[in-house]
Amino acid sequence: MLRCNRTLNQFKASIERISQVILKRLSCYIDFGSKNVVFCSSAGINLSYSWLDIDYHVFSDAARAILSPDPTKPSSLFGSPYDRATYRYTPLLALLLTPNELLHPCWGKLLFSTSDLMIGMLLYRLSPTKLGSLNHIWAVTGIWLLNPFVINISTRGSSEALLGLVVVGFLYLSERKRWDSAAALLGLAVHLKLYPGIYGATVWSRLASDNPSRSSWLSVNAAQFRFGLISLITFSSLNVLMYLLWGYEFIEASYLYHLGRLDHRHNFSPYFYPIYLRFTSTLSNTSSLLSIFQHPLISFIPQIGLCIGLGLCYGRDDLAFACFIQTYAFVTFNKVVTSQYFMWYMWFVPLLTQKILVSKLKLASIIIIWVVSQAVWLSQAYRLEFLGEPVFRLVWLSSIGFLAGNIWITGALIQGFECLSHDGSWLDGRIKSFRQSSSSFSTRLMFSNQPLRSTSYQTSNRPTIQQESDLFTSSQQTPTHIHFSKFCYLINHPHHCLIVCQSIFISIWFLLNLLLDDACGLNGLNCLPWNKENTTLTFRCPSRCGTQTGLLNPRVIGDQVINYRPLVIGGGENSTKIYRGDSFICQAAIHAGVTSSLRGGCGVLKMLGNNDCFKSSQANGLTSVDFSNPFPSSFTFLDHTFDRSCDDLWLNIIILNVFGSLIFTSFFKPSPAVFFWLLCCLGYWTVVIASEPNSIPPSLSNALGDFLPFFFVCRWLWSVAWKNVVRKINTIDRIWLYLLPCWLGILMNLTTSWIPIDRLTPRDIQQRPGALPSVIILALCVLILISYQLCCLHKRNRLNRLLLFYSLLVLILCLLMITPGHSLRLHHYLIGIFLTPLTSLPTKPSAVFQAFLLGMIQNGIARWSFASILELSQDLIGDGYDFSGKLPIINPNSTGFGINNQNLTVGWKSNSFNFSIGIMIDDVLRMVTSSNRNSFNLNHLNSNLSKIHLGWTYSCHLTFISFWSLVEPVHLVL
Repeated sequence: MLRCNRTLNQFKASIERISQVILKRLSCYIDFGSKNVVFCSSAGINLSYSWLDIDYHVFSDAARAILSPDPTKPSSLFGSPYDRATYRYTPLLALLLTPNELLHPCWGKLLFSTSDLMIGMLLYRLSPTKLGSLNHIWAVTGIWLLNPFVINISTRGSSEALLGLVVVGFLYLSERKRWDSAAALLGLAVHLKLYPGIYGATVWSRLASDNPSRSSWLSVNAAQFRFGLISLITFSSLNVLMYLLWGYEFIEASYLYHLGRLDHRHNFSPYFYPIYLRFTSTLSNTSSLLSIFQHPLISFIPQIGLCIGLGLCYGRDDLAFACFIQTYAFVTFNKVVTSQYFMWYMWFVPLLTQKILVSKLKLASIIIIWVVSQAVWLSQAYRLEFLGEPVFRLVWLSSIGFLAGNIWITGALIQGFECLSHDGSWLDGRIKSFRQSSSSFSTRLMFSNQPLRSTSYQTSNRPTIQQESDLFTSSQQTPTHIHFSKFCYLINHPHHCLIVCQSIFISIWFLLNLLLDDACGLNGLNCLPWNKENTTLTFRCPSRCGTQTGLLNPRVIGDQVINYRPLVIGGGENSTKIYRGDSFICQAAIHAGVTSSLRGGCGVLKMLGNNDCFKSSQANGLTSVDFSNPFPSSFTFLDHTFDRSCDDLWLNIIILNVFGSLIFTSFFKPSPAVFFWLLCCLGYWTVVIASEPNSIPPSLSNALGDFLPFFFVCRWLWSVAWKNVVRKINTIDRIWLYLLPCWLGILMNLTTSWIPIDRLTPRDIQQRPGALPSVIILALCVLILISYQLCCLHKRNRLNRLLLFYSLLVLILCLLMITPGHSLRLHHYLIGIFLTPLTSLPTKPSAVFQAFLLGMIQNGIARWSFASILELSQDLIGDGYDFSGKLPIINPNSTGFGINNQNLTVGWKSNSFNFSIGIMIDDVLRMVTSSNRNSFNLNHLNSNLSKIHLGWTYSCHLTFISFWSLVEPVHLVL
């Protein structure tokens, strides 16, 4: 019986071996015959249209150019293939196609079709069994040799099969442990196309030692060094040879062009639409930070990082799957994706049929999603390209759907590969090693549709394997979202001007009312060019320009003195909405409904010249100031100029960062040091870019200049307080003990904006309503918290080591307070630094305090840089009144103010200080004198006023320009 069974098994093996050979030969002949049929039709036989790919014409033209040397260069052996304008490949490809000119134009297609057959032969030899299995033969035949997609691509003249032959040859030699030859082929593949360089991570992982520890990935052994050296020599030798023959144009066309390529034509990648929109943008003023995010190389960072992580993760387990999943991810996230690129991973698919375990339903879902997502995109592309319909957004949405579908497919394939194991041991060991490895975060950040929970896989005759499900994340989409945002795109007008809320005094008449000197000259003549009718100005306003931004010093407007409110004058006319020329533009635009306080926006301002009256009104949360007298400058806003592309994305970025920190802390459970430095970096750049940038656009130069010193501050904070506390707090408690108060401190310009405190200076506290009670209440709360921390430190016997530090600090602050001509400025970032050592106890209140203080420090440094603790007293006054007591005192008992025969007489008590005198009537400077006397006469008031009407009320105030100060306004009735 045993002998019969053995004979039967031998007979079955012989039959299977014969069927394999027959099927392999038959598939080759069928494939060759079918391709010859299509090959003949591609030459134009019996077809009314061209079957050829446009790239084949480019290859043929480049080959023809190589065979035509430049007669002006006798020493040149070959012509330049780059005489063909769109040839962007290595000259080696054109050299291989020179028989197109010497023999027959179909040589290239024959070469590419033959490469397909050779790929099939190599794939057959890469069978998981020694002689190959029937299933593997069917997979190679059906998926590659008889695949209509592959036949179509190659016979139309695409060169991808030639690259595939080199890549599959590299894989074949690697599986046979012939590493030197594999290294040479990898260098050749990178020379042909840059993307196979990602396979270096796979080989690195395979050649690493068998120790699954973290150090095995970072160490370099002899095999790794030898492989890398041979690949580098091959790649460099080919490049040097090509450079000697064709010079810099080879480098530019073969490499630099592809690295910096921005293809605005429609393709499967979602990148094409924002690139297309930027091609039509006329805006030239782009922030340095945004220009870096929009640089083509930035899109490679998440793409290459993901591919390298996949190679390191799966290279040691299976070379074929690692190369496949790397290529699939590379194509999915590439900034240009065409159908030819699908060939890059398709030649790996026949090798994976026995390496991925998925149900029939999931397999059908994978195939359907892959096909349908392409079909949907192709249908919209057909409408755009052939029917001429304006469906750019539908094409873009189809690209996003294609991207989402491929992300799901990537996760499903990874999950299927991890589920399948021969005995469960290698997978269990790999999972254990990755849980212990610090590199697991970057490589485990895959895309899956599974919820975040522990799942079990039970297969027959295999142990149950507990595996952490992969997290579906959108981190790879961040460069795309940033790339999509047209941050500074304005509407088509000749002038582009960026208006900053924090620099609101850039309005047309700001020198007139801010410095109160003769910047606009008498009667405002120097500013009159702005009064020309129909003069327009395009502007852009950031967000939060409403009631949160306003005057910080008293301002005289007619007979009123306003402060701590937006400077918006007029706009009460419902139809015209005319504003006085010195109104803050962004707040006037919000009042008029042109822009939004939450999102910002763009608009067009139109100058109107002189206007007789500016009525007050309340609209969109702002109340304008009434001014009933004429003013020589006014403006309004043009209708239908609102553009959503100018919206400020600050809120989107903040929400993304807050939830990103929450997800990272909850699911990845970082170490205390990683958690701390993540908060430091994330909070700093959130303030710089989104919550409170110090300029519009954000200054990357200033931000990077402060970032390194900020790191030293963070290192000090870690050593004196954080390391003692954060290590005692578990992951769940970190969410509400650290994340919540830290973000409250980072966003303190939003979370504490309701407190009526701007600066902790005596002058500001005195003049702002509600500031003094707020300071008292805040100081009491801080003293209570400090006292609590001091008591806790005293109980733990840690107070003595801090007494010397704070004693010296108080002494230094007292010395700084008495510095002549200067004022002590305790910026909030300094307060955070000074108080952090008090939070060194490992208690939950200490965690809350130090997190909020860290947020304060980040907000202060990122917004105001390392502002000095000492500032000149005059600088703190800014454009406000001088309360030093040096102002002359008006003498109402002598001459005072009066009208006598249309003459204006002003008198005041004697003063030993020299100053110039200016008279401002209706907020326009009418006369200036530099004489030092006790009275001033403005004769012939009629002739000095540009326009006078009897019975009108005119507002007049006296300006002492030496001190940049003024007195209260006085009313004149003429």
